[in-house]
Amino acid sequence: MKDNSLVPANEIWYTTTDGKTIKGSMAAPKKSNTYKKGKGVMAFSIPIVEISKEAFYSCERLQEIVIPEGVVKIGERAFENCKRLLEVVIPEGVTSIGSRAFDGCIGLQEIVIASSVTEIESSAFSGCYG
Repeated sequence: MKDNSLVPANEIWYTTTDGKTIKGSMAAPKKSNTYKKGKGVMAFSIPIVEISKEAFYSCERLQEIVIPEGVVKIGERAFENCKRLLEVVIPEGVTSIGSRAFDGCIGLQEIVIASSVTEIESSAFSGCYG
């Protein structure tokens, strides 16, 4: 699921440890959230430009997330304490990763950060040991 170019601008793709949907607290109005054939799809009624502050905070079943192109900011504490998160792809266009965005993601093994990221705030990856 690493290819962000396949993800529509109004969706977030993810996998979980148990094959069930996760909750996310995003500013964009959510249209649907399904989990089929080993992939979760959270769809919104408008294109996503920001992963909101604490959007997936302590979502312990989250394993992998693919953020769509068009997102420019990952808010503070967006994925904090997602302890089973293994990999993240931050697409071209994202310019800012907020404070403590991935703090406590102790299972994080792979992260791809686009060259467009110009700001990584304090403790963004604190406590990542994977």
